Formats: sequence, structure tokens, C-alpha cells
Amino acid sequence: MKKLLGLLLLLPLLFASACTDLDDVNHRLDDHEQRLLTLEELVKQANENIKVLQELIKAQEQNLKVVACVPTKDGSAYILTFSDGTAIVVKNAVDGKSPEIGVKTDDDGKLYWTINGDFMRNANGEKIAADGAQGVKPILRVNTDGCWEMSADGGKTWMIVTDAQGSPVKAVGVEKPVDLTITEDEYSVIITYNGHTFVLPKAGKGDLGMEFLQGEGSYYGNWYNPHCDDATVTLYAGEFDASGKWKKGQKLTMSIFMPKLADYNTPTPRLAEGVYRVTPDRGQSYLFVPMLIKEGSSSEVWGMFYNSGFYIEDNTSGETEVRTIKSGKVIVTHIGDKDRIIFDCVDGEGLEFKAYFYGNLNLANKNDNDKSKPARPYSTNRKNVALNIPASATTVALFMDDYLYEQYNSWGFQLNLDAKTGDYVTFEILADKSFKNKIPTGTFNLTFNASPATAFPAALNYSRDMLYSWYGNCDTRTADGAFTELGALTEGTITISEVDGIYTFNFNCKDDAGNAYTGKWTGDVKLYSSDDAPRKLTARRKARR
Repeated sequence: MKKLLGLLLLLPLLFASACTDLDDVNHRLDDHEQRLLTLEELVKQANENIKVLQELIKAQEQNLKVVACVPTKDGSAYILTFSDGTAIVVKNAVDGKSPEIGVKTDDDGKLYWTINGDFMRNANGEKIAADGAQGVKPILRVNTDGCWEMSADGGKTWMIVTDAQGSPVKAVGVEKPVDLTITEDEYSVIITYNGHTFVLPKAGKGDLGMEFLQGEGSYYGNWYNPHCDDATVTLYAGEFDASGKWKKGQKLTMSIFMPKLADYNTPTPRLAEGVYRVTPDRGQSYLFVPMLIKEGSSSEVWGMFYNSGFYIEDNTSGETEVRTIKSGKVIVTHIGDKDRIIFDCVDGEGLEFKAYFYGNLNLANKNDNDKSKPARPYSTNRKNVALNIPASATTVALFMDDYLYEQYNSWGFQLNLDAKTGDYVTFEILADKSFKNKIPTGTFNLTFNASPATAFPAALNYSRDMLYSWYGNCDTRTADGAFTELGALTEGTITISEVDGIYTFNFNCKDDAGNAYTGKWTGDVKLYSSDDAPRKLTARRKARR
């Protein structure tokens, strides 16, 4: 009886132990099944991401246009329809863990697949190309060791995916949704998908016709363009050889002026963003200002024709045909490290020219400022000056309309014109367009930042002619009218006031040698316009140094 009781007491313990082991087994099976489901979802999402990226790469390579970009009703995705009739669904978010599949441009300029932010590599450690003739659409799966494998031939053969150190990449996801933003404007749909930006032109209203596929140029940043830096840009469309070199088709060339860069020696200059307008050739470089493109022209020299400014050459027929662009606008936008350029122009025959470019311009820095720029200071005066301008001095104002900046009027002044003694001052300002038949008043700051209260600092052009704001000691004039004692006014203010038709000019300036120029002059001012001004008003006085 004791033995039976002991056995009965032992049985519940045995059954309890068996149940505990069975629960553990079931728990482990559930956990294993969940991990399998998680890996299955990772593989599914990874291959979906690859498919979407491949379609975007194809659209960009084949220059497809976006016909429609429509969000789904629940807002979880966008449906993109392309000009070849194909469509893709780009998901806006994914719940839970997902692999971060993307593409990234390497230093060689080519696009490669990435996984979790790092380049995806095959078993040989080679990066896997995503674009061009060598590009592949990989298929991913997970092996029994829980690592990624990749097939580049549609699933016929598989190889392990490695990192930069050659180690297998574990199949793990990241706790964040797909990185997707889609914006659009009149001309393009801009898609950022897992860190890479695709810019696709829009069909219909935004379709600007010719698409240029390659771009290059040269940046000069000439010191003798006081208002702006200049560059030339060349774009190519048509046929290219296997190495990507242009063979035939259309070649666009333009001379472009942009705001001055802070460092003209930068190794990576870029065209400034904004709207550039095509303008007639102004002849002198110092007349060009930012956001201009010189209109196209052809000239004949000894029987040979030369093109300049903004023009397009087309050699597809065997003979080169040239279109000169005479007016219109060009819109430059930076999208990441690439440039989008929209052309909306008119040629010399009045025909519309519309075109589109998106890519790397690869501007080469060809400035020679360090070799050719005259050394500062330009000033030959070496002392502070209390201005001595005789009360009877002849002072003139020249109204020049909007010959420099379209939105402002320009005015030039010369105080003590042609005097033999005393001090001479000349300067040029920008003013509000309300001042047309009346001399502007107010305080004008010496700067090249254009505003209706700007006085331009002293500058020299390529021939070393004096431009804008200068002081001259009339007692040091030579027989040919040149000054030997000069001040290049580069900072400070010039204030103009008026009472009953009599004007006062108050100077509080410094030159580029640090000398101060202070004082004022009051008297009558003779007003001229650029049409009736005497020739001597527009002559530039040369420095005798």
C-alpha cells in the first residue's frame, strides 16, 4: 500500500514534467514559425523594394516622362504612370521591420545596390551595379544560416551577399518605414526613395521637348566682372558611343553669368540656382550682372562663321545647322548633387525652344585670378582725406535707366568735373525706378549687393580702366588728365539730400588701403540722360600708377 501510494504521488509529478516540456516545445515551434514568417516578410519586402527601384532606374535611363502621380485612397502608396504605358506602385510606409534596400552612387559616378545603408557585394566582394549596361536586378533570399543570398540571373544560381570585409550579411530588418518623399512642380516629379533621388520630367504641360543627357562646362569667375562670375556650359543630346562619348545629335552652348562665389578657387563650382534671362550681348564684361545668359550670335571673320553666346548645333543631317537663342528664361535647380535645367526660350527666327536637362554638369574651375588679378590696394593715396571740393565745382548726374539691373535705375555722378585744383569724386549708384527725372536722394552703401540703396565700390576692368567709385587729387593731374594720387573707394556710405533744388553730397568712405574720405559738398547739379550726355561724361579716367 505504501508503494502504491508513492507511485500515485509520483505520477502527477511525471505528468507535470511532461506537460512543461511539451509547452516549451510548442513555444519553441511557435517562435521558430514566427521567425520564418518574419524572414519571409523580409525577403518579400526586399524584393518589392528592388523592383520599385529598378523601375525608377529604368525610367530615368530611358528618359520616360511621368504621365500621372496619384496617391492611393488610403495614402499608403503612390501610383506612377509613365509615358511608355507602364505603371508602378511606390509604397509610402511599411509596418514593422524591413530591410533597407536602396541604391547609391559611388566615387566612380555609377549606381550600386545597397542593403541597410552599405553597398551590397557578391561573394567576390564586388559591388553590384544597379544602372547602365552592367546593371542587374538582384533577387534576394535567406539561407539556412540566416544570411542574405543574391541571384543575378533570375534565380538560376545563388551567391552569398557580403559586406566590405567579406563577411556574410545577416538577414535582419530595420525599425523604420521606407524612406519615401514625392514632390512635383510644373516640370518634374522628384522622388526620394531610401536615400536616392530620382528626377523624372513630367509629360503634358511640363514636357519641354528636347532632353539633354550629358553636361559639362568651365567656370572662370573673372576678377574683372565685378558683379558676377561667368561660366560656359555645354549640353549634349543624340547618340553616344559605348563609352558614353557624344557622337552626333544636338549640342547646346551658353555663356552664363551667376552670383560671385565666396571662393573662386573652389574645386567644385556649381551654377547658382534661380531663373536666368537671356539678354543681348552688352559688349563689356563689367556690364554683365548675375542671372543672365548672353544671347546667341554669329559673326563672320575672313569668310569663317563663329558662334558665341547661346546657340544649338545639330549635325544629325551631316551638315551642322545652328540655332541662335535670342530671348527667354533658363531655370536652374539643385537636386542633391545634380542640376536640373529647364529651357523656355525663343530663337532668332522667333521659334520656340524648350528643353530639359538633369544630371551632373561637372564644371571645371579654369579661373586665373591668382595670376592676372591686379594686387590691392588700387589706391595710390596713403593718407586720410578731408574732402576739398570747391563750392563752384561743376557737378553732373547721368541717368542711365536700367542698363545694369532690370529692376533698378542706374545713376552716375562726377563732382568737380575737369577741375584743375581741389578734389574729384566719381561714383555710380542704383536707385528705385521712381527716380527717373529727378536725382535720387538717400543713403547709398558701397557694395556689389544690388539694392535701391547701392553705390558700387571701385573696380578695374580688364584694360585697367577705372570703374565706379574713385577719389582723385586734382593737384596731381598730368597733362593728359590722369590722376597720380587716387583712392579706390570700397566701403562706407554716400548720402544725397536735396532742398529747393540744391543738392548735398555727404561722404563717409574708406579706400582699399584703409584711408578715410570724409566731407560734403553742396551746390547745383547738372542732370543728363544717357542719350544727351556729353561724351566726356562716359569716358573712363585711367590711373597713372
